[in-house]
Amino acid sequence: MSLFSKKPKPVAPPPVLAAPPPVEQPKTETILKLNLPDVFAFHEDATKAKTKARPVPGAAEDLHSKTSRGSIVLVESDDEVRRLLSRLLQYEGFALRTATCLAEARTLVEELPADFVLARRTCVPPHLQTEIALREIRKHATVRVVDEFSELMLGQVVDYESLAQCTLALSGLLLSLHEGANPNVRGHAHTVTKYCRLVGQRLGLNRRDLDALTLAAGLHDLGALETTQRISEPTLQPNAFVAPSFQPTLDLLANVPFPYPIQEILAPEPATTPSLGARVLRVVDTYDTLRRTQAEQFTDDTLLFDWMRRQPTGTFDSDALETLIHIRKHERTISAMNLFLAAALLVDQHLDDLQLLKLRLENDDFQVTTARNVEDALHQLRTNRVSVVLTEYHLDRAGDGFDLLRAIKNDPDLRHIPVVFHALPNTDLIKQALELGAEDWYAKPHNIEIAAMKLQRVVGRTSAGNPAVTEGVHGNLRDMGLIEMVQILAAGGRSVELQVERENEKAELFLHQGQLLAAKCGAQNGDAAALEVLAWQDGSFRLRPLKEPLPANITTSTDHLLGERCRLDQVAKSAA
Repeated sequence: MSLFSKKPKPVAPPPVLAAPPPVEQPKTETILKLNLPDVFAFHEDATKAKTKARPVPGAAEDLHSKTSRGSIVLVESDDEVRRLLSRLLQYEGFALRTATCLAEARTLVEELPADFVLARRTCVPPHLQTEIALREIRKHATVRVVDEFSELMLGQVVDYESLAQCTLALSGLLLSLHEGANPNVRGHAHTVTKYCRLVGQRLGLNRRDLDALTLAAGLHDLGALETTQRISEPTLQPNAFVAPSFQPTLDLLANVPFPYPIQEILAPEPATTPSLGARVLRVVDTYDTLRRTQAEQFTDDTLLFDWMRRQPTGTFDSDALETLIHIRKHERTISAMNLFLAAALLVDQHLDDLQLLKLRLENDDFQVTTARNVEDALHQLRTNRVSVVLTEYHLDRAGDGFDLLRAIKNDPDLRHIPVVFHALPNTDLIKQALELGAEDWYAKPHNIEIAAMKLQRVVGRTSAGNPAVTEGVHGNLRDMGLIEMVQILAAGGRSVELQVERENEKAELFLHQGQLLAAKCGAQNGDAAALEVLAWQDGSFRLRPLKEPLPANITTSTDHLLGERCRLDQVAKSAA
């Protein structure tokens, strides 16, 4: 689409930007016309004639009275760009007011609402104050943020939040489908994505860089999956470490345009210093790859992290590595609290048969993990806290449900976990399962609602008397960082009430399904209170499940609050 219609020769603009008189023009003569997209025009009068009178700046009358296309607040700090866009938009029939920053635009739309607020991204810095200002502005006008104003003229305006959510959700869905056909690597990319985002956020990456790292982490191993059907394992040598290459992924996606420069993260130029995102990805990918492929050498996280720390200087970014170590430590601590009792492991060689039950349990606030065989199930049991196991009798590869039951009952750390079978009814097998210590046997095909209710009763019966349910768990903030705690709870989609206390100060944070819902700190409430509490580094906390959601007083997304707090911490650390 062209921005302007062609003219045989340059025509100077009239001294006053008024529409030409309604007389027939010669066929060789055309007027300057800006092709604005429909999203920037009223549906009912987008094709009507433009106003013939230029709006008077500062006039108190209704802005719609002199225009047929609506009113715009233009946010632009560059005087020349602002002047040019003002002339063009006014000539197109929009009533216009201008601002040099979002704070000024917010004041303008609060005084007199507008139809649209148009801003260039350089005038919208990615921090908490920007997010709050945008939320307030959106109450009064439709907001459009563009990288360059040429995008607006070409009709290519896309809201950043929508773009980011759609891009990351779609890439995650496609990756799940692709990994589903490759059992040996299932879950690797999602694990790397999760920890890359947590580490990058804690190190103060802004929102766009964090989203770029998330997308790169999700796609990093796509080339290896497509060619070798396995994780692109690093090479371990006695005196050297060779990181895996992501070039196959870049080759596979060579002709795919992405909204983020993931090439700089996956394969930075040799002559340049890798970006923080690239360094975080190397640390996290190596950790999860070695944890999966070298389980005999690295039997737990401690051995693996000690090995990574011993590598030559420059092999791994020390800040990224230490941040990952702290996050994993706090994640294990939260898991060991046994606060969230509804954690189920579903074991079946045909996991598609359990998809509806999985969704039903997740709706009841169960944390659900899956496995196809005995080996996978035992790995899940030893790395995650599980409250109940629901297993088929016939499993993939070697071993059956009875082998899994025996392994659980013979392990002192696992024998307390109830095991329920779900399989075709067979009197002899049911009798044998109960004799081996099974909790129950649900006959296939099972009713999803009844199965979910039965599992809830099993969990409630076996966890009776656990004080975490009523009293919650408590600890010291010096042992459990508050930011890391909220990060992990948010990543797990948890609903919790978090009470924090230090000296004579008390505060409360409420998370519902992984999102900060409300906050209170002294006389402060909402976003400001949450930002203040997240900075606390000493004191005590008490954590308990949130039974009922409270009225929300936080307007900013959890990502933005955590990102802003981490950014401020990094600034303070650099200043020190």
